[in-house]
Amino acid sequence: METIGHVSKRRYRPLAKRASKHLEDQAASQFALGDMALELEPMRSQSGGNGGVYEALQVFADDIGLEFRTLLDYRAVAAAWPQQRRSVKASWSVYQRMAYLPDRFKVIKDPPFNDRLGTRTWTVSAAERAANRAPHRRPEDKPEERAARVQELTRDEHVASAVAGQLLRRPEVAGRVMANPDTRRQLYRAQADHDRAAVGNRRIDAGR
Repeated sequence: METIGHVSKRRYRPLAKRASKHLEDQAASQFALGDMALELEPMRSQSGGNGGVYEALQVFADDIGLEFRTLLDYRAVAAAWPQQRRSVKASWSVYQRMAYLPDRFKVIKDPPFNDRLGTRTWTVSAAERAANRAPHRRPEDKPEERAARVQELTRDEHVASAVAGQLLRRPEVAGRVMANPDTRRQLYRAQADHDRAAVGNRRIDAGR
């Protein structure tokens, strides 16, 4: 009999089904946090500025005991998937992987068949493949044209930071970014600015 790990395939399927249900329940909580962050600070266009947005969300993240970047990620994905568009049972990670697909509302309604589970369901790897296929992309598009469309989709600074964080988790992307002297200098400068601001905030707090 085929096994997965130390369990039979017959035993594996109910385990995976139970785990998926837990992740679906968790997704509801993650989307709820994202919705709250959106209520606190709605998404703004680049031209609208982002003054005070980081400060308010940082306070909110700190008060609820959540890492700031995680809250930004929840907020960006919640904005990409309005409540009425979250009808498909899937983990939050699946929704996250497809958050920037232009036709995501249509794509997510057609999950692929999973041989291991014997049913049609979204896995993270399947969501990543769907996102990478980018059905709207034309073969004749030049890289700079595709980059321009990505830039348009990430005009909001918080969406852009969430996307950048996801991309930099890919080793090959992080390697190419650090291999570019210009982007490397920008990252080092941003880190230095962040460190100086943190030191300044600590001094202010100490003086109160």
